Amino acid sequence: MKRKISKISIGIVTHNSSDDIEKCLKSFIEFTDNNKTDIKLFIYDNNSSDFPNTKLIAKKYFKDAIIIESSKNMGFGYGHNEIIKQINSDYHLILNPDIEFTENTLTKLSEYMELNHDVVLITPEIRNTDGTVQHLPKIFPKLRYVMSSTVPFFKKYRTNYTMSQKTIKKPINIEICTGCFMFARTESLKKINGFDDSFFLYFEDFDLSMRIRKLGRIVYYPLTKVTHVWHRDTKKKIKPSLIQIHSMLRFYTKHLWRHK
Repeated sequence: MKRKISKISIGIVTHNSSDDIEKCLKSFIEFTDNNKTDIKLFIYDNNSSDFPNTKLIAKKYFKDAIIIESSKNMGFGYGHNEIIKQINSDYHLILNPDIEFTENTLTKLSEYMELNHDVVLITPEIRNTDGTVQHLPKIFPKLRYVMSSTVPFFKKYRTNYTMSQKTIKKPINIEICTGCFMFARTESLKKINGFDDSFFLYFEDFDLSMRIRKLGRIVYYPLTKVTHVWHRDTKKKIKPSLIQIHSMLRFYTKHLWRHK
């Protein structure tokens, strides 16, 4: 019996990301088996000054890419929701433009999802540009875990938060999934209405994880990997820091008292 070809949509929200997106899409095309997937690319641009370049790059690699241009920066979750409204696929990849592919990750994840119907969201191993594992959060972000990256006294909690003390060699269930690479069942994303776009940036991925986990399992799948360039400037600039604090307060107001 011939294997069913999965319909996969990819959503990327950009904001002055043309330098990253060329590497992202080029690596994706190089390492993805298009014989096993039917892929549609969507890009939502949040009022970038370099938008024409982003559009040209996207069309270079995906001639039928759907490009949505916003005249205002509405935030990460809002942009992805505008994409989610338009998709008609089996699976949807929420992808950061600073991700680079080094192997056929998307096919491996979709094949795992095909065999495990109770999995609604999955993420691969995320690596730094030097090849080391990027230890990202995997369990509910208790306040002491969030503080662990900024307050020296709390740093001991970081290992619990990211499970970095464990060598994970097989798929495991996790509580939250990083927003840089979220591969989800489209049906499940639509059931929860995508992101809560009252989060402009930060914590929207944790919020989505909390809600989608009611529909099935979230899995960390270390048998395949991608590279995350990860441009982090939150600690250097006031505005991103204030946005992060606002999102953190909203997240805890919404979820902390309900978490068990």
